[in-house]
Amino acid sequence: MLSFKRHVTNSPQGGQALAIFALFLTFVLLLSAALVIDYGSWLKVRRDYQNAVDAAVLQGSVLLSRPVTVAKQVAARQAVWTSLAASLSVTLPVTDPNPGPNFGQPLWNANTAIGAPITAGGYRMWVSTPPLGAQAAYAGAYSGSNRVAYAWVERNSEAFLGRIYGLGNPTISSWASAGSFPNRFAVITLRKNGQPTNGNPTDLDVNGGTILNVIDGDLGGNWGLSVNGVTSGIRFTGSTPDTYGVFLTEYVPAGGNGWTPSQIVDAANNPVTPQYLAEVADPAYPAPCLTYGVGVGSGCLENRDIGAFPPDASTNRTGDSCPIVGNVDRLPAGRYDDITVPNGRCLVLDPTYSLVSGKTNGIFYITGTLDINNSGLVIGDGVTLVFARGGDLDMNAGATISLNSGNATLNPLATACGGTALGGDTTCKYGAWAVKSGAAGVTTWAAGTTVAYTPPSDPFMKGMAVYVCKSAASCGSGGGPSTNILQMTSGSGIDYRGLIYAPFDNVKMAGQPTHNNIGQLVAWTAQFTGGSQIFQTYDGPDSTTPVLLEPRLGQ
Repeated sequence: MLSFKRHVTNSPQGGQALAIFALFLTFVLLLSAALVIDYGSWLKVRRDYQNAVDAAVLQGSVLLSRPVTVAKQVAARQAVWTSLAASLSVTLPVTDPNPGPNFGQPLWNANTAIGAPITAGGYRMWVSTPPLGAQAAYAGAYSGSNRVAYAWVERNSEAFLGRIYGLGNPTISSWASAGSFPNRFAVITLRKNGQPTNGNPTDLDVNGGTILNVIDGDLGGNWGLSVNGVTSGIRFTGSTPDTYGVFLTEYVPAGGNGWTPSQIVDAANNPVTPQYLAEVADPAYPAPCLTYGVGVGSGCLENRDIGAFPPDASTNRTGDSCPIVGNVDRLPAGRYDDITVPNGRCLVLDPTYSLVSGKTNGIFYITGTLDINNSGLVIGDGVTLVFARGGDLDMNAGATISLNSGNATLNPLATACGGTALGGDTTCKYGAWAVKSGAAGVTTWAAGTTVAYTPPSDPFMKGMAVYVCKSAASCGSGGGPSTNILQMTSGSGIDYRGLIYAPFDNVKMAGQPTHNNIGQLVAWTAQFTGGSQIFQTYDGPDSTTPVLLEPRLGQ
């Protein structure tokens, strides 16, 4: 019979191992706590630095309006340094103290030298415009661009617990760049990748041997800029030495850009490359007001239901001969279902005719079709066309529409606003509706013995030539893309000053030999085709809206 006896042995080694493990575990926990505390502190410090450099470059870049001069660059650097000093609570040296080409010069007279930061309050700082591409601290996409302000800030940050374990004091840094472009858009297309196109393959398409001449302006789109055909192209020209084009191509097709360097050139036929890789913003111009007297309804289009308007008027015009002689067939401002212009006849949109108290004169609101038959002409000065979502511009072969150009040869009424023959006068550039940074305004006509037109006194207020409503029921925000309202084909032509705002519309200009004086086009997508020369001239102000370009990734 087997028996077992329990044997107990006291082992000092087992107790020692347990104690060592407990000490090791405590060390690991303390080290982890130190890392968590210090890392959290470093993240906050880095975010504070990022906020400081973001604010500083925005302050500086707003001064870099075209044409950029040495004086503007000095002022921009001064603004960056002043903002950094305020954000970081440091006192900057008056002159550059570092040995080198900038020694003794006012701090902002030149870019901070490579490898020689300005030090104050424990910070090391660089400021430059254009960004210094050779500096290790800058590896962005805008090296050499004089429209961009750049700042870098760094400092050794204390490790509160980590240094007990030999982790040291790490260097925390942040940098940012900002530019004051794009701000002179001659053409904007707003559709993004994956959004509807109504069959259009790209956002901005130039094909069929068409040359789009962009003068004193920029060009941008969110997706798929395409130039097709060996004789098609885009050419940028300007009246100042600092004019260039900007292509906004944040998203491009998988195969890359749909154009070759030789297809997009400047006036000297040098290739123009993308200079700003970010998304285009909708300018969000407000809808024009169309007000009627008390008791009938009041307020702007965007604030009223469709039923609040008086009944639509449909009109088939007899028109006058072209150029206009004798009696002028004039149409007063108001709300229309359809307007039809016969073959070879002229119709004048007249904001001074049949004036109605309480009505915004000069605004023509069209819910149906503006039909300009073969070789017909619609012309008006001081007017704005507003198309409802169900509206349509139907231009047949040889049809032309001329808005706010002051052409007294074709429109004898243009003399009412100082217009002269062939070319017009600057007072006729503005439509009946003007917008400024989201705030609306109306240009006024005064009727009397002599009709007087009063254009906006503020040069930043741009006249609206054509406005396409965003929603089906009104001109307010909302609604979805996309419509095909502005379709100018069959050899028709357009001549206007001011803005065409069609943010949800697929605009097509095809086969027209007479596109001139075009100011700004904002569209969902835009297609230029038919082998014509199109001149898109931007004549608005350089608004110098600052945009952050490169906040450091991961910060």
